[in-house]
Amino acid sequence: MPVGTPIGRQWIVMAPDGSVLVDWGGGQYQDIETGEYRRLSEPYMGHSLSNEELSVLRSSGKISYYDDREVYLVGLPEKPRGSLD
Repeated sequence: MPVGTPIGRQWIVMAPDGSVLVDWGGGQYQDIETGEYRRLSEPYMGHSLSNEELSVLRSSGKISYYDDREVYLVGLPEKPRGSLD
């Protein structure tokens, strides 16, 4: 059984600088290496990751598993939220 947070494979993209990002929608992306959030203008022209690229991420421990539909991310920090006050 895979561990981690499942994310639809289509939402994991490679940026032109080589960083791997989760597309959270609305121009907001999260770097899976640093957890840093980035706001990028839409439409963003990253590319979906190939099986070879996903294999490298799996070897490095950033993902635990992937298939044709999902990628299981390991240790992705949660988005900071404002207080309810």
